[in-house]
Amino acid sequence: MAESYSQIQPDSTGNKIRTETSTQGGQTVHQQVVSLANSDGTLLGLSSTATQTSVAGATSSTSLLASNAARLGATVYNDSTAILYLLLGSGTASTSAYSVQMAAGAYYEVPFGYTGAIKAIWASATGAARITEFSA
Repeated sequence: MAESYSQIQPDSTGNKIRTETSTQGGQTVHQQVVSLANSDGTLLGLSSTATQTSVAGATSSTSLLASNAARLGATVYNDSTAILYLLLGSGTASTSAYSVQMAAGAYYEVPFGYTGAIKAIWASATGAARITEFSA
């Protein structure tokens, strides 16, 4: 299949699409540069703070992280020999109501943009969840 290119003319204000160029197969290729920003121009998704916590394994639903509107991301490491059942949401985590099942030694990255509560329950009360929450 042949490649095709679209040339985009600047609008009436003279704005143009920002690109970066590279050489691929002897051809100069323009790649569009995209920045995600708030309406005030501040960039989204740039974390300046990482907070680590540890939550001991438990056989009852346990809060790992409370809802946090400033959360940009989070990671969870199951530092236990038992299965961890992780729930994204405000319900009660159980071995039958969960979002992600994490084996011993498993690592999970919370989906981008999720700022709600995170709960967990373990198959047995051993080890801990090692959590890092990223915020602006």
